Parts: sequence; C-alpha cells; structure tokens
Amino acid sequence: MTTEIVAHPNSSVYGATKAAVSLFSSALRCDLIGLPIRVTELVPGRVETNLYRTALGKEGAKKKLYDDYEAIQPEHMARLLRTALELPDFVDVTRLEVMPTGQVVGGAQMSKLSR
Repeated sequence: MTTEIVAHPNSSVYGATKAAVSLFSSALRCDLIGLPIRVTELVPGRVETNLYRTALGKEGAKKKLYDDYEAIQPEHMARLLRTALELPDFVDVTRLEVMPTGQVVGGAQMSKLSR
C-alpha cells in the first residue's frame, strides 16, 4: 500500500519511498503485460493502524489523529483488496485510491466530524 504522492514537511524519505513504490507498480505492470499476473496499488488516506500509535504513542495518536475524525479501518482496505482479487482474471484494478470523506488528496489535515 502506498499513500498519495504529495510532499509533506519532515518526510522526504517517506514521500520518496511512496513515490518509488507507485512507479515500481506501474513499471511492473508493464513488465508483466500478457502474463496472468495483476498488480494493484492500494492508496489509502488516513487508516487507523499501529503506524502512528508507535510513533506518537497510543494516546497521542488517538487524540491527534483519530479522536473527532473518521478514519478508514484496516478491514475496509482488506475488503477493497478482496473485491479486486475476486474480479475476473482479465480485469486489472491498477490503482485503488480511497480517502475518508473528511480528507482530501494530499490533506495532512482532516475536517472534524460534523455529526
């Protein structure tokens, strides 16, 4: 899985790595043309995972990133991947980019819940 390719402060290596994975996926798809192999790049917005809990601590991540926001859950991404895999072999979902409705592409900031 990669995230959208957008520059963010203090994340040059992270951003460059994500861009490399995206280009790698496209190039691999070209290299495999004609073979019964599909390449699908998953590009999620904010997903509630342990990545930020490890970096910011469980409570820090919860307060800063998840409280008052609706984040995509890992099981949502798994469901998307399963759907792509269940399509006929001749259908290649090349890129699935999904965002919470409160986030825009490249948006490190998200809108609060409006319930």
